[in-house]
Amino acid sequence: MAKSKSKAGKISIDGLRSLINKTSGVEVAHNLREANPTEVKEWIPTGSRWLDSIICRGRLAGIPVGKISEIAGLEATGKSLWLRRLLLLLKRWEWWLFI
Repeated sequence: MAKSKSKAGKISIDGLRSLINKTSGVEVAHNLREANPTEVKEWIPTGSRWLDSIICRGRLAGIPVGKISEIAGLEATGKSLWLRRLLLLLKRWEWWLFI
C-alpha cells in the first residue's frame, strides 16, 4: 500500500481541485493564480470615455466581451438611445459579426 503525502482526512488545494475536475468530467475548478477564466481580455468601447472609465473602474476600456452586461436607470434617461448608438458603433466596426 502506498503512503499518501498528507495526513488522513487532509487534502491539499491542488488535490481537491483535481478531484472536483475528475468527478465532474470537465474543468470547473480553476487555479486563479495561473490562467484566470474570468479575466476579461477584450473590451468594446462605448463611445464615451467617461462611461468606459466607470464601467472598468478607472481604465478606459468599455463593455467586456463575453460577459453579460446590464444597463439600468430611471425611466426616460436614454438607455434605449444609448443602446441604439452602441449598436450603430458595433455595426460600423463590424462587431456585429460576433453578436
